[in-house]
Amino acid sequence: MGPGGPGTDRPANGRALAGIARLGFVVGLPILVPLVIFLVEREGHPYARHQALQALFFDIVVGALLTVMWVVVVVLMGVVVGFCLLPIPILVHLGFWIYALVAAISCFSGQDVRTPMIAEWVDGM
Repeated sequence: MGPGGPGTDRPANGRALAGIARLGFVVGLPILVPLVIFLVEREGHPYARHQALQALFFDIVVGALLTVMWVVVVVLMGVVVGFCLLPIPILVHLGFWIYALVAAISCFSGQDVRTPMIAEWVDGM
């Protein structure tokens, strides 16, 4: 921990890049933003690279999950049950959006954000 508090030992531009990578999901550019930051920072800031890689895998996993959920809801709309299930993918998407926003804010302050299950996977790379 740096003398100014948690995360202050990380360079400001590394924290900014990590936060921007996490914001990709929030601003509607999932996968693209973290991928670009990861590729640009391959030899740069380890914190930014690690957070961008976590954000990239988060975006891929969440995108696949939401796609499956929406397909199921649309298919079930043919038998009216889908209309009852319509709030579920909307609320799940909102929950992931809030998580990504909180993670971005935490990255901007230099905190180590560890996405459950994804962080362990990224650590092994």
